[in-house]
Amino acid sequence: MTQQEWLAFLQELDTPGDIEYPSDINIVKSIAKDFELARDAIDKRLELKLKSTVTQDASFYGDLKKVKDYDHWFSMRFSYFGRLFTVRGTPQSYLDSLPLTEIINLLEDMKFVYVPMEILELPYEGPNKVWRIADDQPPQWWDRYFSYV
Repeated sequence: MTQQEWLAFLQELDTPGDIEYPSDINIVKSIAKDFELARDAIDKRLELKLKSTVTQDASFYGDLKKVKDYDHWFSMRFSYFGRLFTVRGTPQSYLDSLPLTEIINLLEDMKFVYVPMEILELPYEGPNKVWRIADDQPPQWWDRYFSYV
């Protein structure tokens, strides 16, 4: 997708008032079940032994993580909205050593939607009040779909 298409897609998911999670409880139940299925599928196919964490008071459901040490980690974060997920981590050399393309393809086969970080770092322009946790900069799409509320 182009940047413009991504922004249109993200804005389409952005229902006024649904800050933490969609008002449709079936969506919330579905992501909880599918999150565990995703972890199991990745572990089975790629033997990564991911750690799963779930959270509260956030617009994302949880993370699947692989931590080598404090300076070498990666995480797949799953939003409550639109079956979105993204990948982040550090350093780039560690990310490059992982089968990220296979992971993304596997999750897309499970009907999750991968959103690149460069799209999520664009300024948020939607109907909801979104706060930027990290600093006093304007909110980004990351803050809308993948951060605490």
